[in-house]
Amino acid sequence: MHIRALFVAAVSFASLGSAAAQETQERRELTVVLVGDAAHRADIERALRHSRVEGFEVHLLEAPTVTETPIDTRVEDAVAAARNLYVNEGDFGGCLSRLDDELVDQALGRGDALGASRVLLWRTACAVAAGDYPRAESAASQFASLGLQRPPEIEAVSPEVDQRLSAASEALRRQSPVELNVRASARGGVVLVDGRLRRALPATLRLPPGAHVLRVEAPGRVPQVRRVTLTEPQTLSFDLPTAPPELAARQWAERFASGSGALSQTSLSLMAQALSVPRLALVEAEETGDGIALRAALGVRSLRGASRGRVVVAARARTTLRGTDASALLRDLLVGAHLLEPAPPLRRRPLFWVAVGAAVVGSITLGVLLGRDPRHPTDVVIQ
Repeated sequence: MHIRALFVAAVSFASLGSAAAQETQERRELTVVLVGDAAHRADIERALRHSRVEGFEVHLLEAPTVTETPIDTRVEDAVAAARNLYVNEGDFGGCLSRLDDELVDQALGRGDALGASRVLLWRTACAVAAGDYPRAESAASQFASLGLQRPPEIEAVSPEVDQRLSAASEALRRQSPVELNVRASARGGVVLVDGRLRRALPATLRLPPGAHVLRVEAPGRVPQVRRVTLTEPQTLSFDLPTAPPELAARQWAERFASGSGALSQTSLSLMAQALSVPRLALVEAEETGDGIALRAALGVRSLRGASRGRVVVAARARTTLRGTDASALLRDLLVGAHLLEPAPPLRRRPLFWVAVGAAVVGSITLGVLLGRDPRHPTDVVIQ
């Protein structure tokens, strides 16, 4: 009876401990997104949706999609209106009022050097026709410092306009370049200079003196466009604000929707920002001779060091999909990122020792029963 009581107590204790551990275990979320072109997308999504990982709630989400933004035609509309006022109505003051520096900055900020050249061409033409020669010289000088090419409608303006543009370019060639240092607070930043020169940041540039337009951008940040007039060496620092989820989704779609580099650090960071999740697994599929190969990368938000607050690649895993369950792939990722304990060996599992104990107790009990002499029962009470 004592042996049986000990066995029951041991089993009860193990069961209570296991239940308590399950009750206190934190339920954490793991967001999973299938990226790239998958020939068997429905099968893979079904396998991911059926995946179960201990201690984690697995959510399968679609990769963000973005609609095309309406084309901004302000530059084109302003140039068309200015040209009509110059050619058909002779309203040169009205022509000048349509063509301000904001249009130039907008065109160059989106990489439209042709649009900027058209704005400055017609501003020079309208200023010459209005007799406003200082303004004409300023527009021609800006045209030269920005390194713009003459647009096709140069033939529609007076020869004096072309002469002024040529004179401004010649005067600029006689001046020495000016050094400009550009810095940004964000990693992976680039600068677009005058709509055509692209450099990784930090960058040291040597540019002609005069006006220049810089667009600085970085993944997961809101781009900034700034105009600078160079007369002496300068250093510009850009503090780019964090992009909202909608902009992060657009940046991800523009760079990674085709599948190239979809499991990279930048892709993971942008996707996590777009979906507003702290823990994200991107899964990419490829059909091979052995079946469907799944590759995955897990990104988690860092809490330490220089990368604090950023989503970083914590683990990578690869497997071949078999059946309708991809749990093993996700489990490998979480174990690799130290977010899940690997399965302990058999000898370290409580139920193993419960089973061993039960077997030992059973063996002892059986031995005792077999060793009894039926003629001398031990349970007889002698009065």
